[in-house]
Amino acid sequence: MANDDWRIGPWSEFIIKDYDYSSSVDELGLAWMSNLNSEVPANATMHPKETRRIQTEMGTDTRPQYDRFPDWWRYHNDQISYDFNLHGFRAPDFDTVDWENSWIILGCSHVLGIGNPVDETLGSYIQQHLNEPVINLGVAGCSNDIIFNNFVYAMTNHKPKGVIVFWTYPSRFTHITDYNTGGVDEREETWHPYWLHRHILPGTDEPWSKELRDFKFSPWDFTSHPKHFYRKTLAKTVVEAMAPAGNLMQYQADLPTWGWRPRLNHHPLHDLQNEPIPDYAKDIVQRLYNKPDGSKWNQFSLDARQWVLNELKARDVWSYNPDTGPEGAHFGRYPNQYLARKLIESRR
Repeated sequence: MANDDWRIGPWSEFIIKDYDYSSSVDELGLAWMSNLNSEVPANATMHPKETRRIQTEMGTDTRPQYDRFPDWWRYHNDQISYDFNLHGFRAPDFDTVDWENSWIILGCSHVLGIGNPVDETLGSYIQQHLNEPVINLGVAGCSNDIIFNNFVYAMTNHKPKGVIVFWTYPSRFTHITDYNTGGVDEREETWHPYWLHRHILPGTDEPWSKELRDFKFSPWDFTSHPKHFYRKTLAKTVVEAMAPAGNLMQYQADLPTWGWRPRLNHHPLHDLQNEPIPDYAKDIVQRLYNKPDGSKWNQFSLDARQWVLNELKARDVWSYNPDTGPEGAHFGRYPNQYLARKLIESRR
């Protein structure tokens, strides 16, 4: 269903029409904010008896130029699917989860695993280490507001054994547009409560864009300023207070910028020589990504190029040029293994 059509569905009768009365406030409650319900409830686009939706593409992982990649690119053969449960998460159906003995992992597309097979996601690698289930609550493009919302909802409704948070970029924020109280419609179909919301990614979204023209944002909202950092600090403080003692892991997406974007001087990153990069790939990572010096992709060894494209990068490479190499992409399996270790080391 097109995003512009969300107000005309059978669930629209449950959207609060007037927020000026205290009775409306009494009807509000938290709900999951997921990959499928930002503007319409998940079951609005699924058959009533379905519990899962399987997609072969997601977010940036929809590029049509994969035939341009070298023959040795692993994703010519390795397939990816995004299997979402009814609530919109890349996870088992929640009524099958043993929450008391399961961990949750929260974050943005890095946790969801855009461009990653499900067994190469951050949560999967941590699950292998813990030998306990890790439930993936990653939401593509989300802000720390969404991470916080889903943490509080999970803790108050399911009480998982442990919590893993991979905080996203602080400048992102979430714009709430409406609240649907849920209910049973005239066809006797049940709709669960949910908040209609829009993820805002400064740098990708701009305040003057056509898509955001009705939201009346200020250009100031799209800069790094105290409001965003306050909200992240508040969320982090509550997470640390509510998470089970000894079973909290935290890290943040804006630290490991190698392989994602050129290193910024003010980022407190680990030194390249201390990162577990194979010796044959250190030169290409340093000269193409850490401190770009104009080097050409093809001047590096085949082993180094294969490592970058097959290990450092996820499948959603934005573009590929034989001279300059791959541009963009989410973290591949090698950074995910590295980040899983950093999260495990953070356990408190």
